[in-house]
Amino acid sequence: MNNTIAHLAFSQLNQLWQDETRVWAINSEEKVTIAKLKQQTAQKVQALQNTDSTRCLIYRREKMAFVSDFMACLIAQVDIVLPANGQPNTIEQARKDANADTILADSTSMLAPESINTDIMSSTVTDVNITVFTSGSTGKPKAITKRLSAYLLEVEMLETLWGKHFASAIVLSSVSHQHIYGFIFGILLPLTFSHIIWSEQITFEERLHYLAGQTKKCVFIASPSILVRLSETLAKSSLQCVFSSGGVLTTEQAKKVEQHLNAPCLRIFGSSETGGIAWQNSQSDFWTAFPNVIIGEQDGLLLLTSPYSYQSPLVVADRIRYLDSQRFFLLGRADDIVKIGEKRVALTAVEQNLEKHDCVQKAKVIVLPKPRNCLAAVLVLSPEGKKQQQISPRIFYQSLRQSLNRQFERATLPKYFRCVEAFPENAQGKTLKVDLLALFSEIL
Repeated sequence: MNNTIAHLAFSQLNQLWQDETRVWAINSEEKVTIAKLKQQTAQKVQALQNTDSTRCLIYRREKMAFVSDFMACLIAQVDIVLPANGQPNTIEQARKDANADTILADSTSMLAPESINTDIMSSTVTDVNITVFTSGSTGKPKAITKRLSAYLLEVEMLETLWGKHFASAIVLSSVSHQHIYGFIFGILLPLTFSHIIWSEQITFEERLHYLAGQTKKCVFIASPSILVRLSETLAKSSLQCVFSSGGVLTTEQAKKVEQHLNAPCLRIFGSSETGGIAWQNSQSDFWTAFPNVIIGEQDGLLLLTSPYSYQSPLVVADRIRYLDSQRFFLLGRADDIVKIGEKRVALTAVEQNLEKHDCVQKAKVIVLPKPRNCLAAVLVLSPEGKKQQQISPRIFYQSLRQSLNRQFERATLPKYFRCVEAFPENAQGKTLKVDLLALFSEIL
């Protein structure tokens, strides 16, 4: 656990209440001042203190409610738990895993105090523990706990690096603030350094276009799932920068985003465990480490030394081609290499080969444990692919296997295929292995 204190960020966060007339959030209906946030937060601080809470689970769809919950916990010295989504089973499992004694969620309420004492807001924020959960590609999310200071240290670094993009800009986001990337870029960074937050989540391209045309300056915190679907080009844009994380956005796709939105597109690499690791622009295929991050290599895997990680040094399960302590190429996940019929094969290599076929737009390849260890492919087809698949599925899939057989041995070719309009995604825009496996449930 990193215990370095982010002095500047802590100081900035403690000064949040000084200018009560300042607008900190905005939406289609109102401009929200610090005075209103202070009132809402003070009420929750008193409620938390009345319950003697020590660890609070927070799930809010609405950002303004989330921020007042979050700030109340910092002032009341209550540790924070952030579940991945608001499903009842997810919340209950997160509560048990993190031993939370209080829940602040859309489906719950706390007894409000009879009167609100805003003097309580003179207390400084405390370095509480914050527990988040990994995306859980195997279906079993893992709890990761770091102190607020680790997150603030990262936020301080991001402000130093890209504060020029955020200055006087409204922060738009398509990513849930319950996700660590959405939380850091969409909530903690603007809240700490006084950038205005657009409190409504952007889910449609049309809404992004409207806001980019109406605001004087804005930045967009996004995931590849929305960026790859962009179809219109902005004639006039106030966008200063587009950030992408939470999945793969290729260099070619990043360039298309820049063409559509008339703004630079920066890709972020990191995780709940590691914090931010590196970034790249649309002109580069290699990754550049964030300040204070040192890149190493151990048995072909990324060896991370970082003040933003929950553990350092840490061997990360990503294969890399090492350039130097600040630069590297990502080659895929370590668990991407599997053995099929005693033959080693990289799942991403099979996916990339399939995506070169004229009939395939996107491909995901997984291992099916039953009836025997074999590969299965989930495909998003091109218009031509849909036509060929409808004419004769058997001949169509045979042609895909023949194409793959030019590079891969027959024993390692996918045995089963499923075609979908779009890959299943969770609330963070990630495609989980458990959801892909569900497409083959009848043979498992």
